[in-house]
Amino acid sequence: MSYYNVPDDWGQFFYRCDRCGTRYHASEGGCDCREEGPCAHCGDDCDGDDWHEALERFLCSGCACCDYCGKLYKRTEVVEDDGEIICKNCQAG
Repeated sequence: MSYYNVPDDWGQFFYRCDRCGTRYHASEGGCDCREEGPCAHCGDDCDGDDWHEALERFLCSGCACCDYCGKLYKRTEVVEDDGEIICKNCQAG
């Protein structure tokens, strides 16, 4: 125990964010870099709801990622077919 009755864990519960590299303590619940940021495609401001787990980046509701080639497009440039997002290039080929 250290001063003020706070356990002194000697750095055992510190982690480094794999996205931004910020060091944080486990009691903080994680890094806040995923709370808001720019869209990976258009640069518009995004919040935590727009975080795309597979890309590990923000992707706003106006943009989409093709399930086949992985490229980013505006929603108007893709087609949704049975829940899959397909760009016009992959659909033609």
